[in-house]
Amino acid sequence: MPMKIFLFLIYIFFATYLSAQTTSTEQDTLSARIAAQASLFPKEKIHLHIDRSAYMPGDTLWLKAYIVHALNHTPINISRYVYVELAGPTGETVERVKIRPDAHNLFHGYIPIPEEIPGGNYALLSYTRYMLAEEQQHIFKRGIHIAQINESKDTKKKAKHTTNNKNGKDHETTFHTLSQTQEQACGIHINDQQEKMQVVINRAKDMPQKDLFVVIHVRGNIIHAQWLPAGKKEIIEVDKSKYPPGVVQCLLLDKDYHVQSERLSFIPHRKAVVCHVKNDKSSYGKRERIQSTLSLTDANGNPIEGNLSIAITDHSIEVADTTNHILSTLLLSSELKEYIENPAFYLQKNNPEASKALDSLLMTQKWSRYRLPEIVKGSLVKPTMEPERFTSLSGRLKKKSGFNVYDKAEVSVRYLNGGFDKIIKTGNNGQFRVDSIEFADGMPIGIIGMRLPRIGENYGLNKTGVVIDEESFPIKDRRIQQALLPEEATKLPQELVYYAGLSHYYFKPITIKSPHIKTVLSQKEIAKLRFENVWQLMEHLGGKFSHPYIKTVPFDAGTFTAICRDKWMSRHKGLPLLIYMNNEYVSEQAGIFNYLSLSDISSLRLYYIDKNKDTGYGILPQVYSEYNKLPILKIYFYPGMEIDGLYQLSQIESKIKTYGKLDIQTDVYPSGGYQERTEFYSPQYGEGGDHDEFIPDFRSTLYWKADLQTDSLGKCGFSFYSADKVTTYKMVIEGMTKEGEMIYETREIKIK
Repeated sequence: MPMKIFLFLIYIFFATYLSAQTTSTEQDTLSARIAAQASLFPKEKIHLHIDRSAYMPGDTLWLKAYIVHALNHTPINISRYVYVELAGPTGETVERVKIRPDAHNLFHGYIPIPEEIPGGNYALLSYTRYMLAEEQQHIFKRGIHIAQINESKDTKKKAKHTTNNKNGKDHETTFHTLSQTQEQACGIHINDQQEKMQVVINRAKDMPQKDLFVVIHVRGNIIHAQWLPAGKKEIIEVDKSKYPPGVVQCLLLDKDYHVQSERLSFIPHRKAVVCHVKNDKSSYGKRERIQSTLSLTDANGNPIEGNLSIAITDHSIEVADTTNHILSTLLLSSELKEYIENPAFYLQKNNPEASKALDSLLMTQKWSRYRLPEIVKGSLVKPTMEPERFTSLSGRLKKKSGFNVYDKAEVSVRYLNGGFDKIIKTGNNGQFRVDSIEFADGMPIGIIGMRLPRIGENYGLNKTGVVIDEESFPIKDRRIQQALLPEEATKLPQELVYYAGLSHYYFKPITIKSPHIKTVLSQKEIAKLRFENVWQLMEHLGGKFSHPYIKTVPFDAGTFTAICRDKWMSRHKGLPLLIYMNNEYVSEQAGIFNYLSLSDISSLRLYYIDKNKDTGYGILPQVYSEYNKLPILKIYFYPGMEIDGLYQLSQIESKIKTYGKLDIQTDVYPSGGYQERTEFYSPQYGEGGDHDEFIPDFRSTLYWKADLQTDSLGKCGFSFYSADKVTTYKMVIEGMTKEGEMIYETREIKIK
């Protein structure tokens, strides 16, 4: 062999070897930096599975939040709370709930849709506070429909046709326009095939000659990283089966790591978990028990543990949630910068229109997670705040005459059901903050401002009002696209309008209580009324209190008026009001309310009895014999609360100082509590059931279960009853495994 040829072959060998080594080294370095960035600043993704996509006013929206690591989709437990928010057509917040994990670290709950809510397209948002701190907020966002007016079949067909046009021709036009933009100085062309993907790096003839760095990755997994010499055209072939599914980002960077070109592509989901669902029968009748068994296995039949959520809805009225699912959220819409309407459409298999639309979508979008050029340079980003691990409350004391010495003031913060009782010294301007607390929504927390009492001053007179700082949720845009025609925003099939009228089936029966005839209030119910002191509560209940006590006493020659300065007159609707506190009769000492906090009260009961009835504390006194019925108010305090001292204090100060009602704010009930768990109500028919057979059952959501868990054998089971309609029900199953594998399945159940 001639020496020149031999040397040339040696050169080719080492050039190829060095190029491969360089590529491998670049990939290893970049992979290490991405891992370091993910460790320094782990990011969350959220997907919401909801029971259906359309609702009526007064309905209940049931939900489960899947919160995972943004890169590998494994469960992530850095945030204690997930927030879910319903936003109106103009972006206003309609409802917001705060959800904490259950015993299995699952986040699920519900949103009550208000009774008086106008129809339209609403946004459903989900996020953690940690997400909101990012410049690019990666919150979950999707649309739901709330309707009030019936929709004709012709209108429905027209709307369906419009949707198909939107998913087809509109995307084709976009694709044609964007394809023409590929003739640029430096561009990336994607030739996507079923098994492989070709990434072609193009340079225009008049482009300045310079080296370029090409980086290709999917969810932080580096597919390719290489420096391209000036003027070189490169074709990179990617075997899709070797990489995880999701959005593929292709970047061209110059020597200063500035982006020269960006192009996105997609690796489809490959089912790694097989979901088997078996019902005990092939079809069912009305109000018949349905028993289902579910199992998860890998491709080889080995059992898999996972957590699942399941929604079963009436398929005939097209309310099943199919426009968004766990695959479309975690693999597609959560990776892109702009809001994607109906993301599930783009992932339809065996649909050329969907595939073409997806390619067009990715040509207009940009990847939205970590800033890869900065990571390439080794410039890692730190989070601007720590994930939320507990609830904090902050505020200040209200300005008050004689209350200017804030360094001698303090704030009492107390859980009403025990477990937390803390005194906090106020800072400058009466400010205070308390951390590491947690409370349920509506659970009262007594927050009372106090200055140090003066000499001879008694309990109650040193209290002052407290102002709690409002919570801030700085979301950049809560809106979603609205219907083109206003009337389309308020239309739904007649069937859904009728079924939604039975929305009270979703909760167990609630007793209706009148505040003026018979009232039973727990501390949580009292807290929801948001009163500042006990007097406001008493007046809300219809009580009237006056001081001093003035009564007319008959005697032989006529009558005389007696004024008792140490007693109060208590009435309800013009009748004497009998008041008992912890079973002690205190009707003539309503002044005790000046010294009580709302947070002292555990519960109360207001009701009427006939004059001859036993009050529970003895027969009614003779002085009340002229009345046919009398109101009784029974107040109970938390254990350990003693009223004897306050009772005596009220008597003394009422007699000496002759004051009446003191207008003092004694309590603040803060917002920001987590949502307490409520089970989806599913009627139980048959012998021993809890449902009236004469009440029609036309529920649109037949069954919802958010916390299904497969065991070590990969199995779990559930059961429910069919309703009163002959129809087909749509079953939607979503879930995750500990390894980050997603589960999405749909089934049908026929009711004959």
